[in-house]
Amino acid sequence: MENDPKLHNAFLKFDPSTAVKQDFPYPSSIMYYIKTCQKEFEFYYKFVKTCKYFYSPTDPVPCFYLGNVVHLNPGQKLIIRVFTQIYHLLPDDLKKIKKIWLMGDFRVTPVSLPLRYYSCILNNLFLSNIHGLLISKQNISFNDFQLLISSKTLTKLSIVAGASVMDESDNTRVKLDKILECVPNIHSFTFDFPDAGTAKYVKKIMTLINPLKMNHFVLRNIIKPFDFETFSAFMKINPKILYQLNFSNDCPLPRECIQKLQAFVDEIIANGESENPPPQISFPGSNEEAQKTLKVLLKKYKNR
Repeated sequence: MENDPKLHNAFLKFDPSTAVKQDFPYPSSIMYYIKTCQKEFEFYYKFVKTCKYFYSPTDPVPCFYLGNVVHLNPGQKLIIRVFTQIYHLLPDDLKKIKKIWLMGDFRVTPVSLPLRYYSCILNNLFLSNIHGLLISKQNISFNDFQLLISSKTLTKLSIVAGASVMDESDNTRVKLDKILECVPNIHSFTFDFPDAGTAKYVKKIMTLINPLKMNHFVLRNIIKPFDFETFSAFMKINPKILYQLNFSNDCPLPRECIQKLQAFVDEIIANGESENPPPQISFPGSNEEAQKTLKVLLKKYKNR
């Protein structure tokens, strides 16, 4: 029967308008499979529209795809892309969508996605298959963060510009090590680092960086003492990762630390062009000419 062309044609020419209404409930096993196993929206969309258990011409598609949220237009409408179509939505529009499927890059910022939009999306979230997540200039809860990354598809994460992931149980900021534990498959990671980087804490961070998957690791605005000597040993053992460490001008660096940082930078410059990306280390009191040379080496590496 599987090779019977008549049978295939019957399926291809199926007309939902002539289907007899079924009184029995949806098979729970099929519902469970659709909800938990389908990771590609294009397949899900076609499957739903051709399955008599889930779709009729008068019903709306039960899931709405939000891919690559762009920005707000002057009318404060959210501009999104659904396949090749562009939609302009207000918060009330999002509330009408029963199931929202997130894919692509997702940004939580005051410009691209203010909290009133973000909360509407999270309240009706069906599945999140995002690959990139940017959180900037506003906080989100740790529970929401875990929900957004629940499918383990995330490869790029940035938490910057004063943004934090907050633990709602005690209203404290979730630290770097706990966030890294949640994203074992990450390839690119950028984080504003307000904590003290003691040797013990830096070693813990090092155990959470997978050198087989991570290719870009950035710590910005380091404002407290950071055990660079411990971390530099990790960088030398795992040279294929592009490291960027930015010590804030507000970070009080003792002369001995500045000398160690400068010695590391000078060593990178002395080694010249390499098959590995040159680490980018910036700090108050650094040699400006050396900083320019580091950027030149990085540009040459990327243009190889």
